[in-house]
Amino acid sequence: MIIEKVQNERLLQPNYGAKKLHRALHQFFLENHIKMGRDAFIKLLKWNNLLVKKSKNFHTTTNSKHRFFRNPNRLMDLTISQSEQVWVSDITYLKIQNEHAYLALITDAYSKRIMGYQLAQHMRTDLVIDALKMALKNRGYKH
Repeated sequence: MIIEKVQNERLLQPNYGAKKLHRALHQFFLENHIKMGRDAFIKLLKWNNLLVKKSKNFHTTTNSKHRFFRNPNRLMDLTISQSEQVWVSDITYLKIQNEHAYLALITDAYSKRIMGYQLAQHMRTDLVIDALKMALKNRGYKH
């Protein structure tokens, strides 16, 4: 009886999670004198393979287990004592509507200030070079 009601509700709302579905069926439980708490309801859905699969809402961009050379961490034993002593860089993936973009950042390791950045729809070397050029222009200490 409950399983049939859940299946009917899933036809109307296929992405309802178990908690929201339990709330939606509250009146049905009262009318049919069914006393079932949320946790028991979730177990019932699980036993009958009626839980909604969680969607993956991130994009995997890094694979650290590859066969290519990785540079060692050269900052491990370095004591950073002032701004602009060490800059670090990173490239991150951004989902923008139905497209994707790459953001290159140059960050000061001491102050955590973003010294330069560049956003593009490609991951070519000029993405990072443009971010580095901006960082060089934004230096406070002109060495």
